[in-house]
Amino acid sequence: MSTATRPVTGTDLVEDRPGGDPTYVGPRPARVDAPGGRHPLARLDTRRVVVGLAVLLVATLHLVNINNWPLFFDDEGTYVAEAWAVHSSGALAHYTYWYDHPPGGWLQLAALLGPLNLVGVSSSVLLGRYVMVLYTVVAAVLVFKLCRNLGLRFPFAVGAMLLWALCPLVVFEARQVMLDNMATVWLLGAFVCATSRRQYLSRHLLAGACFAVAILTKETTAVLAPALLYALWTHAYRATRWFSVMASVMTTALLASVYPLYAALKLELVSGPGHVSLQDAIAFQLGGRTGSGAVWQPTSVAYDTVRSWLFYDQVLLLSGLVAGLVCIALRRLRVVGLSLLILAAVALRPGGYLPLMYVIVVLPFAAVAVAGVGQGLFDLLSRVRVRRLPLGRVVATVAVVAVTASVGAQWAVKNTDALTDRPNDPYYAALDYVKTNVDPGSSILVDDSYWNPLVDAGWGSDGWHGAVWYFKLDLDPVAREASLPDGWKDVDYVLVNDVMVQNFDGLSKLPQLSEGYRHSWVVEEWGSGQTRVQLRKIEAGMVPYGTVGEAAQARPGVPPVMAPEPGTEAPAQIRSSFPDGQWTVGESIAPGTYRTTSTSSRCYWAKIVDVATEEPGVSQYGRKGRLTVKVTAQDEAFLTTRCGTWQKVGR
Repeated sequence: MSTATRPVTGTDLVEDRPGGDPTYVGPRPARVDAPGGRHPLARLDTRRVVVGLAVLLVATLHLVNINNWPLFFDDEGTYVAEAWAVHSSGALAHYTYWYDHPPGGWLQLAALLGPLNLVGVSSSVLLGRYVMVLYTVVAAVLVFKLCRNLGLRFPFAVGAMLLWALCPLVVFEARQVMLDNMATVWLLGAFVCATSRRQYLSRHLLAGACFAVAILTKETTAVLAPALLYALWTHAYRATRWFSVMASVMTTALLASVYPLYAALKLELVSGPGHVSLQDAIAFQLGGRTGSGAVWQPTSVAYDTVRSWLFYDQVLLLSGLVAGLVCIALRRLRVVGLSLLILAAVALRPGGYLPLMYVIVVLPFAAVAVAGVGQGLFDLLSRVRVRRLPLGRVVATVAVVAVTASVGAQWAVKNTDALTDRPNDPYYAALDYVKTNVDPGSSILVDDSYWNPLVDAGWGSDGWHGAVWYFKLDLDPVAREASLPDGWKDVDYVLVNDVMVQNFDGLSKLPQLSEGYRHSWVVEEWGSGQTRVQLRKIEAGMVPYGTVGEAAQARPGVPPVMAPEPGTEAPAQIRSSFPDGQWTVGESIAPGTYRTTSTSSRCYWAKIVDVATEEPGVSQYGRKGRLTVKVTAQDEAFLTTRCGTWQKVGR
């Protein structure tokens, strides 16, 4: 037995027991069967059967129709492509790895997908989604185990597991190939080990190791370090508390240091000319991203993000946050309340960046909090007796059944979409058309969800000859100039979906992509609205569409209008009004005062002082209402997206 710590026994002091629970008397002794044994069915542990059936239900819900719902997302393709690069070429990315995230997530994907590739199973977003179901099942079991460690009775622990796994918002997020889904499993593993009632040193070392892997999978999980430290401290054996907690901390630090050590060995730890660096990536993540605004401001991106979460489910997220506040006052559940408090504080910071997937790590703690507080309320009501009759327990049971039925009915309706909708049909149709009708020797701009399938179908895998991730056309200029010296003019096709088209901010800030899109005509189209996909042929000699928005209105069957020969062009017309786009001052618009009435919370405009570098002189984002801007002769161009039509109102 370790000299540093030992298992709890029934003779320990109450304050040394987990959470100070006076009813805990150590591990349950093993059951010894009578001679001759029992019937095999009698040996089945009823509780294990219940947990097994619950896990089967979770796996089924998350597997059914996973190929069709939700809509494939570019980030999913990126992580699968990076995993493909790991096991196919030994690189950390299919393009230049610039330390945007630690590589732990796609290294795990590579370890799971690599053996499948060896037997002929091609990498794809769909294959990555099947892996996510595996992570979801493990996470569900860990939610159950965390509840048991914190003293929740079996029915409430199973309830917490199902409350989390069957939530429509979890079904939506957990199906997608996201780093947050993988990191959440390791994070839950760290808390399960930290709160274990078997207070072995090995459990605390394992907690530190799990937390390190969580950080190396998604760096944002590091914000929960204070909550994990609290869990380690309050659940450690008192005599060796300092030793075991410090051992756990050192384990985390040692394993997590592999990441900066890798950067240092590559001479990419600090910024410098001619190379990427971990320092630049950290600076971008902490301060380079455009802020999402405050969640309480209706015009902010953060407000829209929270609304999108509540569209899928309001029950778990809101009740979990309320229950988290209650958990702060309960010693046994304080670690859960502290975790939710930290996560809420990070989300509520004004001006911070709030991604859609941030909620993934919040929801399992919310489920544990709701189940823990629910058990407390159930016990409180159960103590009420009228004339020695346990009417309180009856009322509590009826209340649990009623709430379960009400929430279950709401979730059944929401989860019907997950089980029946087919928004990815246009994706598959477009992919089949391109594989059949487009020469693999041509170059085609795609989002990363198409990259792996096209590479497997014979397109080039170097990232520049064949399938080209559209972001890299602008964001990797050194590699682009070496492979595509004329930029967008060297590209043959662009396979564009509605997410790319509607992201006018991104397109307008990506001039190569924007110009290629404006100089393209529609070959074929599939789907409509948010599911629409277009295959467009890029023609450098055609008359370009005036704006990205105008190009998006093009339909198949309309041939391009070719530009006149040099020297025969009609003089450019100066506009007195103009929609979204980038307009050259002196050629397309004249200096003067322009006004619009914006109805979008994502309206963005900028006066460009240097078109070559896209450097904005004055800019504004996220404001609705009446806007007035004075454009001067010193401005080279004026950029506007989602602001409506601007009218000239004066000099």
